[in-house]
Amino acid sequence: MILVIIAQVYTVSKIDLPELKYGLTENEVMSQLGIKVGDQVRYKDIDSAVIRMFSTGLYDDVRIYGTVLGQGQLALRLELDQAPRISGWDFKFVRKVKTKQIEDSLRVHKGKGATKYRLSAIKTKVEKIYHDKGYLKAKVEVQVLEPDQNGEVKVRIIVDEGEKYKIGKIEIEGNKAFTDHQLAGHFQNKEQNWWRRMFRQGKFNEDKWYEDMANLEKFYKDHGYPRAKVDSFRTEYMKEGLMRLIVYVSEGPHYRFGKVSFEGATVFPDSILMRTAGLTRRRSWAERLKYNLLWRTPYSDSDYNKSRVDMAVVNIAGIYADSGYLYGQAIPQEHASDSFIDINFLIRENWKVKVRKIEIAGNTRTYDYVIRRELDLMPGEYFNREKAVKSIRDLYYLNYFESVDLQFRPVPDSEWVDVVFVVKEKPTGQIGAGASYSGIEGFFLNASVTEPNFMGRGQQVSLMLDWGGRRQNFSIGFTEPWLFGKPRSLGGTIYSLTRYYPYQYNQNSIGANATYSQWLWSDLWRISLSYRLEWIKVYNISSAYQGFPLYEFWQKRDRLLSSNLTTGITYDCRNRIFNAFRGYNVGYTFGLTGGPLGGDVSYTEHTINTSFYKAFTRSEKLVSVLALKWGSLFGITTGTDVPFYEYYALGDIGPYGLRGYPYRSVGVEASGTVIGGRHFFIGTFEERYRISEQMYVLAFFDAGQSWWRLNMVDFRDLKKGAGVGVRVEVPLLGIIGLDIAYGFDNDGGKWVPHIQFGPGF
Repeated sequence: MILVIIAQVYTVSKIDLPELKYGLTENEVMSQLGIKVGDQVRYKDIDSAVIRMFSTGLYDDVRIYGTVLGQGQLALRLELDQAPRISGWDFKFVRKVKTKQIEDSLRVHKGKGATKYRLSAIKTKVEKIYHDKGYLKAKVEVQVLEPDQNGEVKVRIIVDEGEKYKIGKIEIEGNKAFTDHQLAGHFQNKEQNWWRRMFRQGKFNEDKWYEDMANLEKFYKDHGYPRAKVDSFRTEYMKEGLMRLIVYVSEGPHYRFGKVSFEGATVFPDSILMRTAGLTRRRSWAERLKYNLLWRTPYSDSDYNKSRVDMAVVNIAGIYADSGYLYGQAIPQEHASDSFIDINFLIRENWKVKVRKIEIAGNTRTYDYVIRRELDLMPGEYFNREKAVKSIRDLYYLNYFESVDLQFRPVPDSEWVDVVFVVKEKPTGQIGAGASYSGIEGFFLNASVTEPNFMGRGQQVSLMLDWGGRRQNFSIGFTEPWLFGKPRSLGGTIYSLTRYYPYQYNQNSIGANATYSQWLWSDLWRISLSYRLEWIKVYNISSAYQGFPLYEFWQKRDRLLSSNLTTGITYDCRNRIFNAFRGYNVGYTFGLTGGPLGGDVSYTEHTINTSFYKAFTRSEKLVSVLALKWGSLFGITTGTDVPFYEYYALGDIGPYGLRGYPYRSVGVEASGTVIGGRHFFIGTFEERYRISEQMYVLAFFDAGQSWWRLNMVDFRDLKKGAGVGVRVEVPLLGIIGLDIAYGFDNDGGKWVPHIQFGPGF
């Protein structure tokens, strides 16, 4: 810039402007100049005018010349290197990055002049976007297109993206308390190694990287460093195809929990609040295992932990809400001294809240009374958070709703509140007709209708007709879950079932059953009683069964009568039927067939089923599942008169499923044929990842076996299998699963596919 140095005050008598282009007007330029004819100016005024015009971003250069005319008069002449305004962008060869992301990052430049400085800044910004995504050799060229009729231009951005670099090394600068390995081990972005190279992993993910930076700060704040922060990071070329990520952190001083006090509490004593806060409680076994084996990170229960402080706030507010103080608050006030942080929780109890009324919203099909009968929270009572949470769990457990939310509407100037349960319904009925395949039943034609929420009244109706190579089945069933408006269930089924077991026997059963169940101590406990009467025919029996109970019977008679009474007790606190991530299910059933009930066969059956669900991540996406099952058959008279069609033969999927092995391929053998045993055990461990409420993927390990007598039980004989799979809840089709499993003891090891319909366990 060239300026006239003015040492005294002058009066501006004339201002000459250059030819204006790109839509600039004289009024606009004069407004930017901020000086008009007749103004008295000094040097600093002209200097400020130059800076002001240059800062508009419309000029590559601004020059103001002054000519002294005498008698204190000054003539000004402006020379401007004008730039057209940017109206938009034209992208070429941009494939790996969303153009919207680039547009959003360049929004500040839109409407400004396409100056050389600005074009350089645009180029640098786009290159940084690519570099932050791992495209370290991306090259960006910026071109200004021809102005339109308004004098505005589009800027063309041409990108040579190059190859996305993988992470060769992650380095942390400024860390002293933890090693690079300990810190980077918590990142979702991982360094390249041989197995990630094999599966084409280890690529840099920018979105996850920013989550990694937030999680890094969180890790420090949960391990005694509340003032730690991530200052910055940069990417650096390492070698062909690999880059180095360098993160700069400031740890700050280390702190431990000091004194914990409570102020303003009158409802609960400090001892209860201290126990509820749990700031220095000992970590659970799962957390200790995670630290010692997986993370290999040192920790102390007395270290300051920001997450524990946040959880203490939630827990304290929770016990107040359980006692009706819905608006109770706990505000932590932290005071650091030396190497300790004292925390004083300021308790604001507010007032006790009663529920005036409960409203149901969002249900378009399910009747209100079906929802209301599942609620533990009642109008007229003091609000209780525990009951509200339990009500939400029970509504989810119906499996009628995709989501359940709780909303509050305070009643002005009163102690009352209205509670609203907002539900989002999902398709519940299943209807189908066509050809299907099951790992158990093979190919079969089918037509079925199943509705667990019939007419929105919560009743269960089923009608099914199957016809296939191994199965001909007809059944019709109905269940009323709330008999006479009480939590008592009564249902029944009439059926005709034919199954073919190749090279073993064929079985036809015609009968009916009725089942009654009710709550025991709470709705988590349930007892049941079921009676089944059926005529059974077994034919085309393999000679491998010769000498077993009832083999000779079938040579002389066509059918036998089976009369069965089964009773059971279960405790089920799972938070979902399908895709559960919390809780467990434990059940025992005892079945008596024949004996005092009459019929042609007499035996008893005992089964125990357990399943445990635990999410070990805050997102509750990763869920560990352990399921154990045991069953035993005993004869009533001789101890050996259990009919062979009841023996336990394991394999494939279903009640006696053992993945990695074909259907009915594991158990006691006779003459080279697996006939099954009278006692069995199946254990399953699954690690699930919940993609959504309706879908999860899993890795599993199964082990199982059946034995002839109890004194033969040897868990060293267990057949083992492992694999991966997926489960999806599909509207109108129900739950569909596909597994691929490797049977370690299946003829030296074999891969076996499995198709599953239904939730499994």
